[in-house]
Amino acid sequence: MTTKKQQFLAALLLTSALICASCGQNDAAAADTVSVDTEAQTTAETLSPLDQTVAALPEADFGGYEFTFMDRGSDHTTWYTYDIFAESENGDAINDAVFQRNRILEELYNIKIGEIGVISPATDIKPLIMAGDNTVDVFTDGLSDLKGLTIGNMLYDFNDISEVKLDQPWWDQQMRTELSIAGKNYFATGDISIMDNEGTWCILFNKKMVADYDLGDPYALVNEGTWTIDKMYEMAKAVAKDVNGDGKMTVDDQFGYLTESYNIYALWVGGNNKIIDKDDADLPISSMNSERSVSTYDKVLELHFDDTVSAYPGTSALPGFEEQWACFMEGRGLFIYGAMGLISDFRESDTDFGILPSPKLDAAQENYCNTFSCYNMTAYAIPATASDVSRIGTVLESMAQISQHLLTPAYVDVSLKGKFIRDSESEDMIELILATRSYDLGSIFQWGTSFSIFGNATKSRVGTFASQVEKCEKSLNSAIQKYVDQLNAAE
Repeated sequence: MTTKKQQFLAALLLTSALICASCGQNDAAAADTVSVDTEAQTTAETLSPLDQTVAALPEADFGGYEFTFMDRGSDHTTWYTYDIFAESENGDAINDAVFQRNRILEELYNIKIGEIGVISPATDIKPLIMAGDNTVDVFTDGLSDLKGLTIGNMLYDFNDISEVKLDQPWWDQQMRTELSIAGKNYFATGDISIMDNEGTWCILFNKKMVADYDLGDPYALVNEGTWTIDKMYEMAKAVAKDVNGDGKMTVDDQFGYLTESYNIYALWVGGNNKIIDKDDADLPISSMNSERSVSTYDKVLELHFDDTVSAYPGTSALPGFEEQWACFMEGRGLFIYGAMGLISDFRESDTDFGILPSPKLDAAQENYCNTFSCYNMTAYAIPATASDVSRIGTVLESMAQISQHLLTPAYVDVSLKGKFIRDSESEDMIELILATRSYDLGSIFQWGTSFSIFGNATKSRVGTFASQVEKCEKSLNSAIQKYVDQLNAAE
């Protein structure tokens, strides 16, 4: 007697064989493949990489259980979640990958995947957890929203769920190592999601402007390791122009650098800096006060607040983000720094653009460092009231592994590379950016007043970083200790 899983794999094989036959392959070969005994159906010679992954997953029957996710619904506008649930196939690569992945999981484990979309999952889940409600199995939200649930026994530590193999490549290893605290991992992402990629920061540049002003090859700079803040500033200065000649930079003029206040922190991270590092016990400690931090901060402020070169929303030059985006799409901005989601947002733009990582502090810096929106990059979490952690672990782990073959290729290969990016070099840049993403507990937890140093920055604060850090370190260390005490008290 064949098991449910063997029957399912046989169906996968039949589908694959029919596809091969329709491509003109030998009918007899296809028939031979279909008629293979169920024991042989799990061999590497017969199964596709996706099917091999499914074949290796654990067997389980969860009796028609409705497995429920809570995530950011469509009312969350730009940052709503669209990589967890799909009602049906509609021809969109990402939607269809989600739908196909979920159907495999539903068939494999006899479950029904459901979604509750809300504006703020972390806010909505908290009273459910406190009331002992186990309606929601898994939820996602922005990292800065999830942080408040890491104390008070609100979340499961992924390391306590044996079914989840968090050290495997389909999970984000940088998040695992850099956002753990005292050896605990309350957040996870990886191939299971694309919202982490959408919220990762990158720089877009106007290729025509680079050519018109003879600025060289930005891709070559990156590959040579000489793409630095100084070089970016130099190039931005070369193109900035008072187009209408009114003696001031306004929305009608041409800018070298289109930015936003968050990017003071983002560029600082690009210089290989963090607010928080960790000690040997995997506990947070301040890492702000260094010569490198000071040097990077000053360079970033000089670029950011040079109003003859740079512009950001909320100023007389650029009232809002719509004006900023229009400026770039209309070919009046050399660089724009923001989420990777801008790549698809600008798909209708006539401006030919390329993609770059955040610049280094200097050419001696070993690696590029790229950050993300601490507010809008989402991750998965498991409420402490979950009714069956083994079931959740089995489904999540399988979901992540299957997503390697469906969701990630749909996002990177089909959507980004196939539809939205304009050149092959940008493909390499995307891979570089995602591979060098740097996670900083300081931007997420914002202990004390440390993060406000960046948000409250002004032009006059060049040269004051060390003194600002010194002033905030007492509150920073006190807030860290309070958090650690709360963690310990909950054990």
